[in-house]
Amino acid sequence: IPANEWQGETWREVDAASDVLLYQPQGESARRFLTSRALLPSTLEAWHMGFMLYSPKDKPTSRIPVITIPWYDMDAGGEVITAVKYRVMKKDSALRYFSKSGSKFDVPFGLWAALPGFHHSLLLIEGELNCLSVWQCRPDGLSVLSFGSEGGGDVRALKAIAKRYQNV
Repeated sequence: IPANEWQGETWREVDAASDVLLYQPQGESARRFLTSRALLPSTLEAWHMGFMLYSPKDKPTSRIPVITIPWYDMDAGGEVITAVKYRVMKKDSALRYFSKSGSKFDVPFGLWAALPGFHHSLLLIEGELNCLSVWQCRPDGLSVLSFGSEGGGDVRALKAIAKRYQNV
């Protein structure tokens, strides 16, 4: 889990980006993009999705429109953010995704909402947005996790989690 200072900074960033996506006019293009992917506003809110203009440290005057995708885990104190992935909104950009510096993708996306023991089935999906699409209409008894875009993920962690389900 990333350090406390990183957690504080990241929670502030994610909270602000979520407010922009859900409630501000600046988030309209991102809302349209995400709803075109059939994601419901309630799903965007539940998963704390956001929108911001990202300024790279090497080009502080440059501002890249991005959707923020926070990755969560739980510890003894509650929810923690382990990573933030950014989805670039510029159509002409060669770069589609990048991550917040200090992000750790040690757990699958969606782990905070998985319920082994209560849910009997697990569906593993590539890509966070695909995971959200299934999560919002999943049948009872199904946990949905993503190992991230483009085949990332910790195979050992996925196997350990999958062992706790009847169907994978």
